[in-house]
Amino acid sequence: MFRLIVLCLLFVTAVDVQAHLIVKDAWVREAPPRARTLAMFLQLTNHDDKTINIVSASSEQFEKVEIHKTSFKNGMMRMQRIESLEMSPNEVAVMKPGGLHIMLVKPARVFKAGDQINIKLHLASGKKKTVRALVRGKAPMTPMQNDHGHSH
Repeated sequence: MFRLIVLCLLFVTAVDVQAHLIVKDAWVREAPPRARTLAMFLQLTNHDDKTINIVSASSEQFEKVEIHKTSFKNGMMRMQRIESLEMSPNEVAVMKPGGLHIMLVKPARVFKAGDQINIKLHLASGKKKTVRALVRGKAPMTPMQNDHGHSH
């Protein structure tokens, strides 16, 4: 009976974080076969009345997972690891190319369009949130990228 109560409490705790930290549109862009890093993009929403602090991330599919932000300094684009992501109640964190993102380091295998990547977000409270992201095909080049600056 005691084990059943403990299991029920663990389930309620797991459901609690699932209900309060909402993930939308998680995706990873397909990379070349020898790529050592990939980036995950998504939208996180804190639907709790308390602050949620994401202190780390992990995955069995990658050697290391880090939260990064991209910034421009002295005309240079820089990626910087952030130690934690603190989200106030009802705050939305948009992770997108050129901004906040999750860096996936040293993949265990090559990921192709249609594959699923799983990571765990570790919260300061000790709870975890599993994120499942779809690998999307390479984005087609825009006319400006394909033009290489030539005018005809």
